[in-house]
Amino acid sequence: MSLFAQLRGGLVVSCQAAPGSPLDEPAQMVAMARAAALGGACGIRAEGLADVAAIAGALPELPLVGLRKQRTAGGGVFITPTLADVRELAGAGAALVAVDATGRLRPDGSTTETFVARAVEVLGETPLLADADSLDSGLRARAAGAAAVATTLSGCLGDGPAPHEPDVALVAALVAQLDCPVIAEGRYATPADVRAAFAAGAHAVVVGTAITDPIALTRRLADATPVGAPA
Repeated sequence: MSLFAQLRGGLVVSCQAAPGSPLDEPAQMVAMARAAALGGACGIRAEGLADVAAIAGALPELPLVGLRKQRTAGGGVFITPTLADVRELAGAGAALVAVDATGRLRPDGSTTETFVARAVEVLGETPLLADADSLDSGLRARAAGAAAVATTLSGCLGDGPAPHEPDVALVAALVAQLDCPVIAEGRYATPADVRAAFAAGAHAVVVGTAITDPIALTRRLADATPVGAPA
């Protein structure tokens, strides 16, 4: 079965831990990925070479979306910013490599279109997933060779806080204009959110914080107590 056939109609669980989290170790992320698989996940999204390699080795039957988060000079692009990152993620076992596909310039000054085209060449048979923030960025990434487009960065680039709700409208807009899989990602937290994404035409849905971030989940519930969550 092909990669995208495995993902079609399913849930991808993002197993990532922020730096400083007690879970920020490959062994912990492997355990999280195993738990997600037992719960019915059809794929895993993971960050960093160590976690990607560990999860790919432990769960070779599940498609693994790999990315690398790192700050670069001038800020901006954060998800898999360089071609070296792309090459190393594929080498670590990622079945699909996710990159920032917004309109921001890369660290070397190249546009997203140029970067995506180069990354596709570097990856060869490994497909590239474009993490977009808008309809325009998704269309441009697909034209440059991305195999699939995700709504990962919708609502993340403005000066204010990100919206609370997922951008289902962007999923529908991308589905209407693209000839490739559209992955719904970003703030999906409830069964209703997931159903809405599939109703809009999503190929698969990625859920992260609502499943794999116990700190955020605990803080949300602690905020409802008389004591409240710690500052």
